Amino acid sequence: MDYEDLAKLYTLNIPSDTRVLQITATTTDPQLSMDLAETMAEEAVSYLPDTMSTKAPNIAQHAKLPEHKAAPSYFKFTVIGGLLGLLICAGILIVRYLMDDTIHTAEEMEKYFGLVPLTTIPESSKVKSYDGEEEYSSRKRRKRNE
Repeated sequence: MDYEDLAKLYTLNIPSDTRVLQITATTTDPQLSMDLAETMAEEAVSYLPDTMSTKAPNIAQHAKLPEHKAAPSYFKFTVIGGLLGLLICAGILIVRYLMDDTIHTAEEMEKYFGLVPLTTIPESSKVKSYDGEEEYSSRKRRKRNE
């Protein structure tokens, strides 16, 4: 791992009105996180006195092995993904509804064109032929043949 990737793993915090330096290392491996934090603390003990012209700092508390996972939160990412999926689905359905310009009922025909339809053709899966026999419509025939 290079310097920039390593720097992204560390978080340094100085609590207000103290001279305490809190070092946190966050990785997917708990043992590696503890080792990185401990190594950074040891390097700070040797580096800070030369740089700041002060006495060597003391280590108040050594790094602890984390008891629970800090990140990533699979539950949180799953919920966010589900909500984004619902939002996208709702957006698609709304756009399809708003862009639908077909005439569905006789009332819509009268409303848009001012014409009263004389009749409507009902949808049915069976159509009667002239000789009185029931035949399947072309859609049903195609499905039955497949």
